[in-house]
Amino acid sequence: MKVLYSLLLICVPFFAVAQIDYWQGGLFVGGAAFTGDINPQSTPDPSEVSLSIGLVGRVDVTPKIGFRGGLIYGHLTGDDLNYLSRENRGFRFNTTLIEFTGVMEWEPFASNRYYTNARGNIEMDKLVSPYLFIGVGMGFASLDTDFSRYEGNNAVLEQGIQQDRAQGSSQTAFIVPIGFGLKFDISNKVSLGLEFGGRLAFSDYLDGISQSANPDNNDGYFIAGLNSYYRFFN
Repeated sequence: MKVLYSLLLICVPFFAVAQIDYWQGGLFVGGAAFTGDINPQSTPDPSEVSLSIGLVGRVDVTPKIGFRGGLIYGHLTGDDLNYLSRENRGFRFNTTLIEFTGVMEWEPFASNRYYTNARGNIEMDKLVSPYLFIGVGMGFASLDTDFSRYEGNNAVLEQGIQQDRAQGSSQTAFIVPIGFGLKFDISNKVSLGLEFGGRLAFSDYLDGISQSANPDNNDGYFIAGLNSYYRFFN
């Protein structure tokens, strides 16, 4: 609760200074992929990418800076059999994840989007514009972790499995989303944002595996996809 309260305090100043004319809302569709105790690579395996969907809302704070809130639902999956170095262990998992995030977007060329014509009226010039984002959030995970294919006799690993099972089937994690994107203005009302972002998680249990694998490193995941926005202004 303290973390959620802190998130609200962070968000309030941006809503206070934002103008109602510059609100945007829409949908997110994309994919999520995990990197952690099963995946030995620093990048996700394409075979483990799962569909993610969500809702997004955005408001301009300055011409180049905006605040965005998001709610995304998706799955994180992993299977030791996808990696040669993990085949003898045989762990696998399927996590259902809901994340709430608040991020700041910096769009360096956004001030070029509006201009004053010869009559003194403000008009919109449709752009293709890059942006960066970083923020904070919370992830709520429902775990389905399977250790049943392990047939070894490593006492330390078996003890780790018992400790991991004792953690239960749900976890909550503080996350830091960070990434970049490219925004396309389709019309005065509609825009698209194609983006790629990572999630740094302050938890090693998004996959339900820690003590039986590598308890020294936290989990993480990537989300890439398309934000579609509708602008609510005259």
